[in-house]
Amino acid sequence: MEPWGPSDVLSVMRLAWPAPLSERAAQLLLTRGRVVKYKAGAVIAGQGSAPKGLHILLDGQAEVTALRPSGKEMLINILGPGQGYSFLHIYHPDPHSSSLVSRTGCQVLTVARQEWLLTTEECPELKDAVIAILSSRLRAALEELTFGSLNSGLGRLAHRLLTHVQQNLKPDDTARPKQGFEVALTQAHLAAMISFSRQRTHALLHQLERRQAVRLSYGRITVVDLEGLRRVIAESEAQ
Repeated sequence: MEPWGPSDVLSVMRLAWPAPLSERAAQLLLTRGRVVKYKAGAVIAGQGSAPKGLHILLDGQAEVTALRPSGKEMLINILGPGQGYSFLHIYHPDPHSSSLVSRTGCQVLTVARQEWLLTTEECPELKDAVIAILSSRLRAALEELTFGSLNSGLGRLAHRLLTHVQQNLKPDDTARPKQGFEVALTQAHLAAMISFSRQRTHALLHQLERRQAVRLSYGRITVVDLEGLRRVIAESEAQ
């Protein structure tokens, strides 16, 4: 593949960043950062390690995971092109509370903390974008607090699917497209995230399909009714 240019980086970032970005911002990030290729399974940022800066996926996919106190690994999210990792740590450089691991071969633009701060002073639209991203993630974190209070397995699964879709909405997704939102999680991933067996998770997904909230096909889960998922969650909270 040819070296990444500013227009290439900008086109990828625009897939996931919620504010208009300039080519000058992309040029500065590319100049001050470095693009690194990772093989599938490589650790990009490790839980407990000191942050290296902001990581922006340029291609491929990466998993955000965390070790529970029991030592069991928990899948938090799957990131795709344009999405960033370590937003909080560029302003509060505490050790990582999770890991970023390449799910496929991928290329990542990493911008060191001081270089990022310098660039945001020159390109304020990057600050606006980070504020919007952190606000979205804070809403997701607040919703996560309700997860433990859900009284049904169906509600827990609906909550995970809804949170995943909300975290991965693109800026131009102002309305649900007719084809729905394809989920970048397998049934095995979902089972691990809600601490159920694959068999039970499979049965719960079919319950959601009968309620026309999701559509299942070979190897794919597509959310077709966000409001339907919210109704399932509300019913679980009321139990």
